[in-house]
Amino acid sequence: MHRTPHYLKSFVIVLSGFLLVATSCKKTNDGNNNGAGDNYYIKFKANGEQKEYKSEADITLLPKKDGVYPCLLQGYKDFSMGARDEIGLFVFSNDAIVSGSFFHDPLKAVKTNGDTLTQLTFNYNDPAKVGYLSMGTLVYANGTSGFPWVVADAQLTITELTATYAKGTFSGTTYKSSDPTITEKQLITGGEFYLKRIQ
Repeated sequence: MHRTPHYLKSFVIVLSGFLLVATSCKKTNDGNNNGAGDNYYIKFKANGEQKEYKSEADITLLPKKDGVYPCLLQGYKDFSMGARDEIGLFVFSNDAIVSGSFFHDPLKAVKTNGDTLTQLTFNYNDPAKVGYLSMGTLVYANGTSGFPWVVADAQLTITELTATYAKGTFSGTTYKSSDPTITEKQLITGGEFYLKRIQ
C-alpha cells in the first residue's frame, strides 16, 4: 500500500479549497457547457494519445485575494462520470490575467504575506481515474529541486480572453499522484482550448 507523500497532501488541500470556491461560482448549464451554437473544448495529447473534452469546458477567473489572482481552466469527457478523463489547470498570478498572459513552471506567485504558490499546476485524471500532477511545487523558482529527476515544465498561454470565452495553448509533464517515487508520468503535449468564461 502506497502512502501519499506529504507534499501532495498539502497541495491537495490548497487545490481543494480553490476548487470549492471556483465550483461554487459556476452557473448552471447543460452537460457540454455549450450555448448559442458555441462548441467549447479543451484538447491535448497524453503520452501521445489524443484527448478532447467538451463537458464543463470552462474558465473561472476569481477576484484578487492576498495579492494573487486565481484562475481555473477545466474540461471533462463527461462531467457526469466524475474524476475520470478530466483535466484542470490551476493558475495563481500576481498580475491580472489578460489576453497574452503566459505562465511557466517553476515560477511562483507571491502572496502579500510572502508565502509562495506555484504559478501553474496541471491535474490530469486518465480514463481509469488515475491522477497525474505537474510538479512545480517540488521545484524552486530558480529551477533547482531536491528531486533532480522531476521536470517542472508546465506552460500555458492565454492567447485570447474576453468577457465570454478564452483561447490558448498549454503543455507540460505530469506525474502519477500515488507514485511515491515520482517517476511514472504522462506527457501533456499539443494542448489547446476554447473555453466558456464562467467568471
